[in-house]
Amino acid sequence: MDREFTTMQRQMDRDIDMALSRARELERQADAEFRRSMTDSDARLRTSLREDLRSAPNVDIQRQEERGPGTYRYYERIQITSGGGGGRVVAVPPTAATTLAAPPPAAGVSPALVGALIAVGSYVAVTAAFNRNYHLTSYTEQKRWLLLALWPLLVLFSPKFREHIERFLDIFSG
Repeated sequence: MDREFTTMQRQMDRDIDMALSRARELERQADAEFRRSMTDSDARLRTSLREDLRSAPNVDIQRQEERGPGTYRYYERIQITSGGGGGRVVAVPPTAATTLAAPPPAAGVSPALVGALIAVGSYVAVTAAFNRNYHLTSYTEQKRWLLLALWPLLVLFSPKFREHIERFLDIFSG
């Protein structure tokens, strides 16, 4: 039985070696075919470009950029001279192809600063109202300053504190 197993193992090793060598050969053939197709397509592309350049009319392209504070302008002038008897010229006058203008700087305060001031003002107003009516809550006097400082976080994460704040706001608004 050991001899049969050894024979079968050798046969499997030979089969695997043959399959791997066949795969390597196919890979080499595919690489060679790929290289050949790339060189053929490069040659065709170069020939095509030469023919296009040979038969193309004379083209003159002039580009101009203008940069200023907050502005950018790009002009392009294209002049085409076709081959032939008349030497006809077609010119495209320069036009503003792209104009990017930054908004003028604000004469006042930035919107981010206004938003920050509103947020700070809201925090101060609610904190002052909370401090004024702190006796309406069930919290101890020792935790007053901690609650006054951290009430936004407690509103977000503590359901019990939210109930107290809702009760406080109902009393405060009514």
